[in-house]
Amino acid sequence: EGRASPLLIDGFPMIEGFEVQHSLIHGTIGTGKSQLIMKFLDHIRSRGDRVIIYDKGCSFTKSYFDGSKDVLLNPFDSRCASWDLWEEAPEDEMLENLAESLIPMHGEQDPFWVDAARTVFTSTASKMRNDPDRSIEKLIKLLVTGEFSELEPYLVNTPAATLVSGKIEKTAVSIRSILTTYLKSLMTLSGLDDKSNPFSIRKYIQNPTSEGWLFISSNGEQHKSLKPLISMWIAMASLTLLSLTEDRNRRIWFICDELPSLHKLPL
Repeated sequence: EGRASPLLIDGFPMIEGFEVQHSLIHGTIGTGKSQLIMKFLDHIRSRGDRVIIYDKGCSFTKSYFDGSKDVLLNPFDSRCASWDLWEEAPEDEMLENLAESLIPMHGEQDPFWVDAARTVFTSTASKMRNDPDRSIEKLIKLLVTGEFSELEPYLVNTPAATLVSGKIEKTAVSIRSILTTYLKSLMTLSGLDDKSNPFSIRKYIQNPTSEGWLFISSNGEQHKSLKPLISMWIAMASLTLLSLTEDRNRRIWFICDELPSLHKLPL
């Protein structure tokens, strides 16, 4: 039997060190899952640990968000941080990880089309990395809303060049349909490109002096449009945490409410 943790829930101690393992809170609607999670959050806040919260419904954000030190990622909330795709993925292999969670593989779908869409997205974002006018809006225009024919000259000498060629128009159209399905979630970020104060989950996790919590939220009406984006954010947070050197004293909590409401994460 393990020793008692100082973290108590209604006077009942958890097992010491339990927080480095996975914990599942299961129950039907109205059984008090959120209230139990909030009791954990009360203790975590008092301990000063960092937390990344996936808050479907914004209930935890409403109760715990502190604008003086916490960070919020929700494009439909005026307090949303200026998330920067290129700060998040400064290397091309990071863009590939990002594309894998943003554009998921589903069911019996032919993997060629998803792999092709990921390649086009990654190549375009990589090419735009050194563009002085780079922005989410420009990326979306090239990939989703503008004339697809503009992509062919933009992606010359990249792995995606043949995939957007006018010589295989039907293939290019099919690839674009997949890009549109998932990348339209990025359109919600339009207007949040504050280059003077860019935010990345990667830097937040890697910086040991970061004190605030990170809230990633949506509500019922917005969730469907944000699902690919939120899945990508959670996946990038997980991958970044796994890349850190081992430290038994580090405590960064992942609190995920209704995890099945996201895409399957590539971990």
